[in-house]
Amino acid sequence: MAVVSKLDESLPGYRPLPEGVSGKYDIMCSRLTESLVLRWASEFQKIYPDAQINLTKVTGDNGFDHVRFGRIRDLSAVCFEGSGPVPKVLGQIGHNIGFTWPVVVGVDQLEIIVHPNNPIDRLGIHEVAWIYSTQSRSIPGITSDQYAAFIDHPQIVHWKEFGTERLPKFETAPINVYQRRSFTDDRAFLQSRTVGDTPGGITVIPGPRMLSPLDDKNINNVNIVASADAMVESVTKDKYGIGFTSHSMLTDEIRSVPIYVDDSDEPWWFRSSGEKDLPYAPELPLLNRPLYLWIKPSSKGNRPTLEAEFVKFILSRQGQAAILKKGFYPLPASFANVQQAVAMRTPSFPFPFQK
Repeated sequence: MAVVSKLDESLPGYRPLPEGVSGKYDIMCSRLTESLVLRWASEFQKIYPDAQINLTKVTGDNGFDHVRFGRIRDLSAVCFEGSGPVPKVLGQIGHNIGFTWPVVVGVDQLEIIVHPNNPIDRLGIHEVAWIYSTQSRSIPGITSDQYAAFIDHPQIVHWKEFGTERLPKFETAPINVYQRRSFTDDRAFLQSRTVGDTPGGITVIPGPRMLSPLDDKNINNVNIVASADAMVESVTKDKYGIGFTSHSMLTDEIRSVPIYVDDSDEPWWFRSSGEKDLPYAPELPLLNRPLYLWIKPSSKGNRPTLEAEFVKFILSRQGQAAILKKGFYPLPASFANVQQAVAMRTPSFPFPFQK
């Protein structure tokens, strides 16, 4: 699926039901999608004053794990950004609390960010891996021809390793790595796109792994930050820092570094994820990820009117305009139409639903 930065004019406008809609719909969302869901709720309730779209806010950096591990069961839907292959999350959410279908409602991009005074012009995805992971060739079950070139390389700890032509004033500067905690979606997504998960995303490969202060090497250069806001603030203040955040979090005080991916750089596990052609798994560039609205199975045939209309609104021109205003990428009309058609007839558990 092509990632578009403008609203697709062929997206249909939302058509309100003349008889109106009423009822209550409870959504929990990640901190990243919170303002987006609030905007959807506000605009939807202007159309239907008798409809209540209630947002359960996440508290703390690990609050959203409550949803994944089944501690909150009285919700209508869950909204969050993708962090890796969907089957892994389906196992957590579907079995625990019954949210068995992910509707793709938009697209985000994980940006590699530096201070505006850092002149680095671009980075390869393999170079990001060299900065953000320890390296090892002792990976059980992986044959030599499956090693992507970027794995077999020492960790990069100094800006001078990129050469004085690319960074003429950074000859003596260390790379100050800003990292998120191990259970956060941003870190999990970066890991899946650099050091990787096994095909299907069930188990993280032993061997190359994301840096943390627990590593013996380079401990002074790895800084764990508690939130996406803290990540942006830290890189803003550190000329030698590097971090990562959502496209929606970019400001004038940080700079996004263009990332290139050659065929030889693309991780083998990314090419063989086994999810192609499924409605929830659009084929996207390496650092793009879907935004999902997880909904419950439709065991009675038609969805409840409130839920059906809210999903239709999100996938309409008005709902996708909100995606764009909040700094994400809207869906092409053809893909939004597929998402709506599938969402209206999502089967009961067990998953998967193939077509």
